[in-house]
Amino acid sequence: RERAALDQFREATADLSPPCREDWYLLKWLRARKFDTDEAKKMLREHIAWRKKNQVDSILDDYQAPTVFTKYCPGGVAECSPDGRPVLIVPVGQGDFKGLLEAAPKADLLRHCIFLLESLEDLKRKLTLQHGGRLIQTMYVVSDMEGFSFWQLSSIEVVSAITETVRMYEDNYPEILEEAYLVNAPSLFPMLWNIVKPLLTERTTSKIHIFGKEGWRELLAARWDVERLPAHWGGRLRGPDGDGRCTHMICPGGPVPDNFRRKWADTGNSKSHTVAAGSCWTLPVSVPKAGSELRWRFGTASGEVTFAVRFRPSGSAEDSGYVRDLVEPKRVAFSRHAPHSGSVCCHEPGTYELVFDNSFSWLTRKELSYSVELLPPPSDGTVLTNGVSPTKDSVVAAD
Repeated sequence: RERAALDQFREATADLSPPCREDWYLLKWLRARKFDTDEAKKMLREHIAWRKKNQVDSILDDYQAPTVFTKYCPGGVAECSPDGRPVLIVPVGQGDFKGLLEAAPKADLLRHCIFLLESLEDLKRKLTLQHGGRLIQTMYVVSDMEGFSFWQLSSIEVVSAITETVRMYEDNYPEILEEAYLVNAPSLFPMLWNIVKPLLTERTTSKIHIFGKEGWRELLAARWDVERLPAHWGGRLRGPDGDGRCTHMICPGGPVPDNFRRKWADTGNSKSHTVAAGSCWTLPVSVPKAGSELRWRFGTASGEVTFAVRFRPSGSAEDSGYVRDLVEPKRVAFSRHAPHSGSVCCHEPGTYELVFDNSFSWLTRKELSYSVELLPPPSDGTVLTNGVSPTKDSVVAAD
């Protein structure tokens, strides 16, 4: 049956120009779409267009990884599997993804992910030759969540980068995963899983094994060569200085220093406002439709400001009692290098107020840089000018 489906698919894709036409390559697309020839052809056609648009065929030769990515993107490969498949170890919990996205645009990070995936594909080709031509198509992944915090998921940019990376992986790199081990899953892991799981196919999720703090080291040690598996993940291998995490081969990630971060206020995407000492400034945004999403991003040159989001129903006066907090007031310290971002779903039409309170500071004014975006309801194709519908005296810009 598989042979017949493959022959049919080969004939159906005769008008396409994929990077490879060998059986194993074509079968990847068929399996990814449960042997639905039409869907598999659509997927392959879109992949070919994606490769051309992103110049993927030349990325291994042309791409120069920014220093911030080579130093602070966590992960590396251990060649410790007896079957020859590479083992990708990613200390996700140690990664400062918010910092990476403050150091470089999201598009740059996504391109770096393409480069890493293509590098893994190239490694598998080399390993195939090293193993006498025995085809190595898949890899193992260890995703270590130790240290992961809600702070990462509080950033719109991080969540957006996660979803786009997962979509890119599923759409363009089918059947490259042998098995994945997600270890040290924290208590907030269900929140992250709820973001990622809907983007994965059933076939992919069936290959993912999730562990808490216990039970996984013994499993990895039994599966792979402990002499070539880093000690921190169940093996015996240590770095030159005795480091069990083998940071000479597995990049540990870590906080991105301020000197790498872009000056967001100078990128042209923000507006500015001075909040006088001892005063409070409110930025009202009119939301005409329920189901819209209000996003914000802001920072100050230095110091602290108390931030809150309030809702006022349509038609209610400013001095009426029909106002409620959606984001409770919280005093936070910022810099232009590390802006704060967040969002709320607007369940009712009305006025949503972003409140920047500096009343606690009697001597110091705050130079605020900010951008606000209002996304229409998912079922509404309307695009609002600059992403927002501002009320009088509000100045807004697309994030």
